[in-house]
Amino acid sequence: MRIRVSVLSLTLVGAACLSACAGGPPQVSEPIRHVGLDEAPAPPAIGLHDNDCAVIAAVAKQHYQFGPDTPPPPLRGENGYAPACDWKTFDLAFTPWTDGLRYVAFAMPVYDAEGATVETSIMHGPLAGTGYSCRLALSVDGWRVSACTQAWVN
Repeated sequence: MRIRVSVLSLTLVGAACLSACAGGPPQVSEPIRHVGLDEAPAPPAIGLHDNDCAVIAAVAKQHYQFGPDTPPPPLRGENGYAPACDWKTFDLAFTPWTDGLRYVAFAMPVYDAEGATVETSIMHGPLAGTGYSCRLALSVDGWRVSACTQAWVN
């Protein structure tokens, strides 16, 4: 008896499947939408991190001592990285580098559990420049330069 019921059940299921599948695949009335993906924000610009501007400003002010009385040279991008920051909020007056041998440059900061590291260089003229690797820590007062090690001299 059980075998006959099982066979009958399989036969009915098979018949139902054939009748449902005979018409081809079901038609979709609207495009398939993945919830959440359509609303995802666009990725940020190359390497731009929320803290990049503050980290670079900390090195500019604390290491190079740029400010209202000591304006910085033009800011040159490094390897395609040039953050668009509102430098006035940091009391800095960077101008974009267009050409020439006088500039300051910052590479993209690298973040870890202890803080950030940023490579930077300053050129005063032909064969007159210095590169540094600066280490920063985040404190209650913001980013603080803990050390800048000279990496090269030109």
